[in-house]
This record gives sequence, structure tokens and C-alpha cells, in this order.
Amino acid sequence: MGQPETQEVKASVKDFPLITAGVIGASLFAFCLPSVSSILVYRSGLEKSGEVWRLLTGHFVHFSLSHLGYNLLAFGLIGYVLEKRNRTRYASLCILSAITITLFFLLFRPSLVEYGGLSGLITAATVYLCLESIVRADPPRPLWFLLLALLAGKIGYEVVTTTAVFVDCTGGPFSVVPSAHVVGGLTALGGYLCTIRRFGLPGTAKERRRPAPEVVETACR
Repeated sequence: MGQPETQEVKASVKDFPLITAGVIGASLFAFCLPSVSSILVYRSGLEKSGEVWRLLTGHFVHFSLSHLGYNLLAFGLIGYVLEKRNRTRYASLCILSAITITLFFLLFRPSLVEYGGLSGLITAATVYLCLESIVRADPPRPLWFLLLALLAGKIGYEVVTTTAVFVDCTGGPFSVVPSAHVVGGLTALGGYLCTIRRFGLPGTAKERRRPAPEVVETACR
């Protein structure tokens, strides 16, 4: 394989949303194998059993086909955009929000027997994407404000009614946990503020001092 072909492969791998695809694949795998889901799902008392991996892996577990479908669709769309912008920050956001959500349950909601789903991570990703797009003045800017307002309304509705907006969980094996969405959103807000503090606002001198991303050139055929 010549150098141009090697560079094309590297560029393809760089552009492929590895993290988003990996999370979707893990969620599908867990859903298809209930025995795997039982190993991955978040459960209260995990600090006593030593099964600390459930703090992260519980988000891969889904309790119905509609639960899985809506979550994977939203995570795939928003995750693709964020990962294309900055894979490292996106990975950090996913890990941080996954841990903060389940730690919140561990510390403040010990009565929650089980938890699963990507909705908390989706909320975190949506808030981060909207904040970043607003600050960067990405068009159409009003869309990002509207999306944030709709997300806040959705969470408010869930808090008041304890009913999910998209997934029908009435009489089902699970119920909505709005606190996961609140914690996910707050994690994204804190993470974005830390990003601004570290790298500066887009277009500022501090932001311009960051090293430019490596550009992979390919030969014309």
C-alpha cells in the first residue's frame, strides 16, 4: 500500500465516528443478550458488591425496543456531530456524564434499584452541542436556543408528570428518571465552562493560540 492510500485510510478512520458507533454497537449487543444486560445494568448497592463497572456500563442497557430505538437515533445524530467537531472532548463528555449520573444515584438515590439507558448522555451531548454552537454563532443560531428551550421543557414535563415524552413506559417494566437528564445537562454545562476557561472563547487570542489540527493531504488521481 502506497503513501497516498495509507493517508486516505488514516483520513477515513479519523472521520469515522468510532465512539458513537461503539456505544451504539454495545447497546445493541446488550439488548440482544439479556444475560449481558444483567451484567452491565446499574444496580443499587454496587459499592458493596464491588461491581463498579456498572457505573459506566449501565447506560448501554435498555428495557424495551422503543427505549432502545429512540435513544440510539438521538445519540447517533448528536454524537456524530460532536465527535466530528472534537473526538477527545466528546469522549470526555460521555465518560464524565456517565459517571456523574450514576454517582448521583449512588449517593442521593440509593432506593433506585436499577437504571439503564443513554438518555442522560444524550441530554449532556445536546446541551454541550447547543452551548458550543451558540457561542460559535453557528447558523441558524435561533435553532440552538430553541433546542435548549425544548429540552428544558421536556425535562420539566418529565419532572412534573413522571412520564417520558417519547418512550411509552406506562405499565411497562421501567419508569422515567428525570434526575438523570438534569445531572447530564448540568455536567455538560460545567464541562463547557471548563472548556472555555481552558481554551478560551472561539475567535479569541487564547483560542487562536491552540495548535492547528493536522491536515492529511491525499494525492489527486
